[in-house]
Amino acid sequence: MIKGLTRQTGHILAGLREHYTCLQDMKQLIAQISPTRIDLLIEVGALRALDPNRYRLFFERLLQSGARRHLQIAIFEADPYLHKPDIPDDPRSLSRAHLRLLGFTIDSPFMLFDPLPQRTLKSALSNKIGAAVTILAYYILEKPVTTEHGAHMCFATWYDQDLSFFDSVHFPGVLTRYPLSGQGLYQVEGRIAFEHGYPLLIVQTCRPQQFISDLEVAS
Repeated sequence: MIKGLTRQTGHILAGLREHYTCLQDMKQLIAQISPTRIDLLIEVGALRALDPNRYRLFFERLLQSGARRHLQIAIFEADPYLHKPDIPDDPRSLSRAHLRLLGFTIDSPFMLFDPLPQRTLKSALSNKIGAAVTILAYYILEKPVTTEHGAHMCFATWYDQDLSFFDSVHFPGVLTRYPLSGQGLYQVEGRIAFEHGYPLLIVQTCRPQQFISDLEVAS
């Protein structure tokens, strides 16, 4: 669910989709949905079938909505004008809108961050089994485990810059020194092992690089 949209809006969209098969004009939305909620749909990319450029869609919504009566005055009085239809849309901005409004990204989450060196699972697997490797990975989730001696360890799931999934094991000593502190990018170092034919990284160090919580995700 898109943050800020109501169940009623969802029912209206489903009805419009059933009636029109696919939306072809902004007017079909304006007649039944408030401008604020249309703007949310535009921001998250849900109306890309009308135009892939969100800035042009924002401008079109302004022109066709009830606000058009005030546009002429606003255009000449406001400096700078907020909606500029000739701005190229930015995939990174769209990914940050997904994160803010959906809670996750549709494209690669690596688009959210500053560029970093390529350190992937594929390159790590080119090393001999047991060799020390380094992977730049995006944290997905972890499964905490308590050992029979009461120590805490975990198994974690990641994907790399190629969006290849892999798992890691963090034994108690390592997890104490390098705790997993939330979603973001980590530089994970360890040794590759195989379990049931699937690569598993036995972690030696796990250093955070950039956190999702540190991003400015406003549009």
